[in-house]
Amino acid sequence: MENTTKANNAAVISGVVNELPIFSHTMYDEDFYTFPIQVMRTSGTVDVIRVVLPEKVYASKNISLQDVLRIQGQYRSRNVAEHGKNHLSLTLFATHVELLIGREPEFQNDISLCGFICKPVLYRQTPLGREISDILIAVNRKFGKSDYIPCVAWGRNAVFASQLKVGTQIQIKGRIQSRTYTKKTDEGERNFTANEVSIVNLMLAD
Repeated sequence: MENTTKANNAAVISGVVNELPIFSHTMYDEDFYTFPIQVMRTSGTVDVIRVVLPEKVYASKNISLQDVLRIQGQYRSRNVAEHGKNHLSLTLFATHVELLIGREPEFQNDISLCGFICKPVLYRQTPLGREISDILIAVNRKFGKSDYIPCVAWGRNAVFASQLKVGTQIQIKGRIQSRTYTKKTDEGERNFTANEVSIVNLMLAD
């Protein structure tokens, strides 16, 4: 089962620590810690990816600001209540962390997912004619749980995705990206960060 989980959901990123880990939560008598890591694209845009570390991984590393880390893990989701509303929180659950001591950042951002389309694909075109499809996939993991991962397809992949039905199993490869947006709340306008998987390769699962 564990091997199947890894095959369904595997991510590797390399980036720079820009905030120290802090306590996140306790589950099954184990503490977990969280921090954001910055991964730069070739364009110079920086993606901010939130990482969750089990205590046994956190305790084995002395993580400092500006450390360069290589992290392997699984991209997971959970519903979080905030300001009276639920929203999807996405984090990279780290299973292995390597501290790249004395090295300049060699940014890496790769993810492979295999899951089922769980809501109708939203296809649209930008004013400049760029084709985009928003896809939400359910990725199974152990103990009957699933992670719900929002994905974005572009161009030919977007057109292909727009023809797929709910329940179709797909395999994707891409990268984890972040974007900032402003939303009006009862407390005024606030900035939020959304994460999603930008698809590079998309195919039907075998």
